[in-house]
Amino acid sequence: QVLLLDSRPFMKFNEGHLPEATNIHCPPILKRRSNGFIPLVNIVPCEAKRNRLVAGEYKLVVAYDQDTSELTNANKDSNLYSVLNSLTQQVTVPSLYYIIGGYQVFEEFYPSLCVSQTILSNLIFTQPPLLTISSPRGECLSEPVEIFPHIFLGDSGHASQKDILDKLNIKGVLNVSSQCANHFPNDYEYMTIRVSDNSTADLSSWFEPSFNFIESMIENDCNVLVHCHAGVSRSVTICLAYLMFKSHLSLDLAYEHIRARRSIIDPNLNFMQQLRKYESELLGAHSLKGCSLLERSFTSPGTPTTIKTFKFPTPTP
Repeated sequence: QVLLLDSRPFMKFNEGHLPEATNIHCPPILKRRSNGFIPLVNIVPCEAKRNRLVAGEYKLVVAYDQDTSELTNANKDSNLYSVLNSLTQQVTVPSLYYIIGGYQVFEEFYPSLCVSQTILSNLIFTQPPLLTISSPRGECLSEPVEIFPHIFLGDSGHASQKDILDKLNIKGVLNVSSQCANHFPNDYEYMTIRVSDNSTADLSSWFEPSFNFIESMIENDCNVLVHCHAGVSRSVTICLAYLMFKSHLSLDLAYEHIRARRSIIDPNLNFMQQLRKYESELLGAHSLKGCSLLERSFTSPGTPTTIKTFKFPTPTP
């Protein structure tokens, strides 16, 4: 009957969190475009838990971030503040709390109750995983994920393992990075987009050439691996653009489609802006499927007045 909401970034969540906690999904661009409002589907991505919340089955909801001690002094743009405000606007919760001091304080006094990625890895893997625990964003994905027929999304680790490429019948590799090597030039067809993951890089000018490469592979019934270093930002941007182009999806639907298959995706704000501009251009050519979650108009959330603090008792020496 208790729902725990972790409002921290995915990387922090993977490093350690409270047992059974749900990590919210809140890209920065979403909050900015909706004036701080976070849709319920982003606060509670798990459909089963979200349905229970809407049905009133949770008697207590507890949210936390890394270290907020006093909500009234918190940054109004913080995830914790936005989550609590947005939650009260969408569902009725009998008791809504936030943890004073956040995960940092809880971990200090109750380390044995925290779930870390190391513990999870020891439970999940019976042998050394193909990707180590220091993999980007802390997530171990042994193989690329298929985000569209014939198109796989992965990282530099996947691109360096020939057995994986052959197993997935990959014949073309789209390398979207400035430093990742093309390991097997004699065995696969490569296209390389030398672009950095920063606030000034232009990736949109490569959309059409990359689509042409992908299409040429598919026409020959070959699979394609799209990767960058971490498989989080640059390669994801190309895949998002292709889905929007090929399936007439809105950016939000394309994003959710890929995120459901690879949860660590997180294109930087620069690339998201380029994707949003590309979405506008596509809107002029055809109708995109799906109403954007970001198109709703919301008033600025006020200061929470019904939210209570939850302070765990400090163990006595």
